[in-house]
Amino acid sequence: MSHRTVKFLLIVCSVFFVVQICAQQKQQPPVCIVNEIVADSVNTVQLPDGLWELIDYEGATQVRRERAVNPRPFTVQVYGDKSRNEANARAAKVQSRFPQYHVRRHYSSPYFRVYLGAFETSKEAQELVNEVKRAFPAFANEVHWTKTSLGTGGRKR
Repeated sequence: MSHRTVKFLLIVCSVFFVVQICAQQKQQPPVCIVNEIVADSVNTVQLPDGLWELIDYEGATQVRRERAVNPRPFTVQVYGDKSRNEANARAAKVQSRFPQYHVRRHYSSPYFRVYLGAFETSKEAQELVNEVKRAFPAFANEVHWTKTSLGTGGRKR
């Protein structure tokens, strides 16, 4: 074989092996395991299917079966619409008027939502609803309490 042929074969083989290695190492898109981390609240981690079985510690399957409970599932929604600017403005207004409560912004296409505080009971949340309505009559008809999922943030200080 000529020197050119050997060189050509080496290049073809190298390209073939590089393609094979790249195909084997092709990574899946990243999986989000934490939806949100908020100070002073319950935070959860969602592990992808199959990962629990790879965790090597005693009781891993027992932990999987236990369901976390949000100790403060009620919050007050002070805004819920499509304007990011209005959501930010509303968050700033309620935070300045009620600094003792945590303000949380949430976006779920196409809506921006602003929540205030976190409470153990709907009665506690309703008390804040009444306070917010008195403080901001302009958007009183939008303010209501809601039950939230885990990790929604903030607690009464």
